[in-house]
Formats: sequence, C-alpha cells, structure tokens
Amino acid sequence: MRSLSLHALGVMVRAMERILPTAQSPVALAGAIWLFGLAALQADYPIMAHRHTADPSALVHNQRLYLYASNDDENGTNRYSMTSIVCFSTEDLKNWTDHGIVFSATQHTAWATYAWAPSVLYRDGVFYLYFANGGASIGVATSSLPTGPFRDARGSPLISASPPGAASPT
Repeated sequence: MRSLSLHALGVMVRAMERILPTAQSPVALAGAIWLFGLAALQADYPIMAHRHTADPSALVHNQRLYLYASNDDENGTNRYSMTSIVCFSTEDLKNWTDHGIVFSATQHTAWATYAWAPSVLYRDGVFYLYFANGGASIGVATSSLPTGPFRDARGSPLISASPPGAASPT
C-alpha cells in the first residue's frame, strides 16, 4: 500500500488553489483532488506510514488541513477490515498530528459493520462525516469538532440498499 507523501500533497494543494475558484460543487472539487492526487502520489516522505489507510478525503477548516481515511486495522489475515475512520491534520504540510480513530462503525452504530470512504463537511457549527458501510448502505455521523469523536446521527443508515417504496422487478 502506498503512502501519501508531502510532495504529493503539495502538488495537490497547488492544483486545488487553481481549481477552487472555479469548482461549482464538492463533487467537482473531489474529482479534481482525485485527478491531481493520482498524478502526484509518491512515497518520498510519508505522512501516515504507521497506519494502513485508504480512501482519503480532505477538509480545510480554520486554516488547517484535515485528512480523513478508512483505517485498516491489523487482523491477523491477508484481508482488510476497515471498521474505523482516522484523522490527520496540519497547518504547514510538514508537521502532522495523528488524531487517531475519530469514528468506529462497530462501536458507534448499532447497524454498520464497516466505515469506508469517509467525507467530512462542515455546516452551521456541525461536522458531518459521511461513510459507506461496505456496499450495503451510507451513514452519517456528527461532531462539534473536526477531530471527533463522531457519533451516529440517525441510529440508522441515511441511504440503504432497500429504499422505501422501491419494489423488486417481477
């Protein structure tokens, strides 16, 4: 598994600075981050080599960059077991803080088993963490801080594989 490097992150941030004024939606911005991030990935100076992470997303809040990622815990097998989300942050892209696990699907929900592909948004004093429960559903958790702890906001999935009113074709 490759680690995100400081060089790669710097390239992404410079590209984002050019795109931000024209990005019309979070989806467009996420696409730009993905596109430029893929071109820049190197492992010169990994910022999170001590964890096995995937599916990173970013949030800038109060001039600090927060990176959220699915966390693959050691489980004694060759299979991944991503049940939690971790957070790293920086003000200068050089010195990083590991905030640890900010959300655990198995500890903070009664319905989710996995915590994949996180994305965090901020609105009206609340941070919203959206995550995939594998391919079964999408959940949302909230916190008053960007570093959590995040807690299940609904007690059920936001979107499930069985939407109300949908019928199976016969």
